[in-house]
Amino acid sequence: MPQTASNTGTIVYRQKLVVGLGEILWDHVRGVSRLGGAPAKMNEHEAPRVLDLLHPPPGGAAHSGAESRTHHQIAHRLLRDFPALKMVCITLGDKGSLLVTRHTSHHHHGVGGTVVDTVGAGDAFTGALVHYFLDGAPLPVLNEAGNRWGSWVASQRGAVPPLDAETLYANARAIAKAG
Repeated sequence: MPQTASNTGTIVYRQKLVVGLGEILWDHVRGVSRLGGAPAKMNEHEAPRVLDLLHPPPGGAAHSGAESRTHHQIAHRLLRDFPALKMVCITLGDKGSLLVTRHTSHHHHGVGGTVVDTVGAGDAFTGALVHYFLDGAPLPVLNEAGNRWGSWVASQRGAVPPLDAETLYANARAIAKAG
């Protein structure tokens, strides 16, 4: 079962870290890194701000132009700046998610459905992504798992909705097909 190590977004799962936005920035400020092979996950609004915080614009400008960079460019810059980082995940709301490694990338267009309550959807996405990441699954499986479980939680009321066997097996079958 995943455990939150702090209120900054680090999740400890199977004795590995999944590093959130807060850890990337805090470690950069302190001049250390605990990324050690972990993936980093952020949303589409956080991604450009990460670059602005890591690489302040010259002359005190409000923005460095990171807003105009593509999600791929931002992910590759983070992978370059943090050599121990293995993967960058940028969630794109109802447009799915983008996974980027040094050698490949995968975009998932999302799983349709009616949004009832988004509380817990990001955690469900992250939990599914990490589970399959640690098992060494390919990017399409990671993306399918994250999007499928995040979407399912968003379609329910509450952060931890009750899960029936039919939903569990339907999602497992869809994720297996992605591989």
